[in-house]
Amino acid sequence: MRLPLQVLVALYALACLFALAVLLVGTRGWFGVQPDGLAAVYAILLAMPWSLLLFAMPGGAEGWSMLVMLGGMAINIAVGGWLTRKRTVRQLPCSR
Repeated sequence: MRLPLQVLVALYALACLFALAVLLVGTRGWFGVQPDGLAAVYAILLAMPWSLLLFAMPGGAEGWSMLVMLGGMAINIAVGGWLTRKRTVRQLPCSR
């Protein structure tokens, strides 16, 4: 059961990297791409539920929004990694 979850976490991490690359290329207009405000949609979706904090931030916090999305993705990856750890079941001593 651990291996499929590890693969899923790795695929999620790759999707996060791809979404951040699309975000940077799409919003900054790199490589001749026209700047597009919708480039952040994938990053916002992958950073859920932490990206909901963006709605609580003031309107002029573009730099902070990137950090919130990056932090949300990192938290999600950390939680996924924690779930894939091998746990040992502790035996309770019998009182017989």
